[in-house]
Amino acid sequence: MHKLGSLDADVLKFVVDAAAPLPELAWAQQNVHFSLAELVKSYTAVSYRLDRLQDNQTTWPDDTYELARILREGGICVDQAYFATEAGKARGVPRFFQRRRARRPTRVVRLSRRRARWQLDAGRIPEEKFLTGLARDPQTWGNLSDHELAFLAEGFRALPTYQQSRTDAAVAVEYLQLGHAAEAQAAARKPSTTSAAT
Repeated sequence: MHKLGSLDADVLKFVVDAAAPLPELAWAQQNVHFSLAELVKSYTAVSYRLDRLQDNQTTWPDDTYELARILREGGICVDQAYFATEAGKARGVPRFFQRRRARRPTRVVRLSRRRARWQLDAGRIPEEKFLTGLARDPQTWGNLSDHELAFLAEGFRALPTYQQSRTDAAVAVEYLQLGHAAEAQAAARKPSTTSAAT
């Protein structure tokens, strides 16, 4: 669904980190038929099991955790998010889910084709409008927030000013380690001066 060759590694890592086994991804390719514009519906395609919420049953009830079974039997928000995330990855759509401290703790994030922007839409309810979610970065194992994602989606790493700022920062560290504080400070301030001038 995406031209994967046009996406950089910061985005592609959210395709290749699929957790579902290959046969399940193949099943999703054959059985989850939403277009890219409608892929958000893969979240609500899994019916919500209010009985599990009421019984405080937050883990899957038995050992078999498969996409087909989740779709057939329904689940809570984490199951909906897992299903939607893996179904998207199976079709080449960068996706991941975010956890949050709220009644509905997960939602799906997907990359839209339009200007390659992350869309923080699936699974979000109006009351959560201002809550920030956290996702796991499969490359660093660190956390990513909504705000960091929006920042990354701007493609700032491809800008010449960003590349220059990385060089200036490395020079500043070297100066500092050599005990040249004034030069380190000048090198550290250079990126903001360069960025302001462009």
